[in-house]
Amino acid sequence: MPIGEGFWVHLTGKTLPVHEHFSAVLASPRTYGVLQADTARLPGEIDDDVYRRRVLTLVLKKGWIRVRSHKGYTVFEAWKLTRRATDAICGFIDEFGAGDFAMYTLKDVSSGKIASIKGNRCYEDVDHQLHGVVGPWVSREKVYRLVQGT
Repeated sequence: MPIGEGFWVHLTGKTLPVHEHFSAVLASPRTYGVLQADTARLPGEIDDDVYRRRVLTLVLKKGWIRVRSHKGYTVFEAWKLTRRATDAICGFIDEFGAGDFAMYTLKDVSSGKIASIKGNRCYEDVDHQLHGVVGPWVSREKVYRLVQGT
């Protein structure tokens, strides 16, 4: 993923490329499941960072994951890093990632927990670092074969 490129990824796997996350939400709030009124600045929100954080948090709570590319790594921010969020993130990495050994940072915004993962160990690293789970893990390919009956 090129530096400066960003995405919104929904828990369903839907992916929307964006140049700037906050501007994308303000331009089309219904796309992200929020009302136009929810994106209006509230009285007392003098600080732009407070306003921005509030609106982006609303979108994260609606099941969207913020993906940002930095020099040398990519950051995923989800409200909660549930199994569905992990599925969406690992699916995104499979489709758009920088290879099996690229490093990614995952943030669980609700708890403040952070995990650093390698693309080829997405599920293992998330389960181990964030949930304290230690193996055994089933690869995506094995799950696909089990589902397909092959």
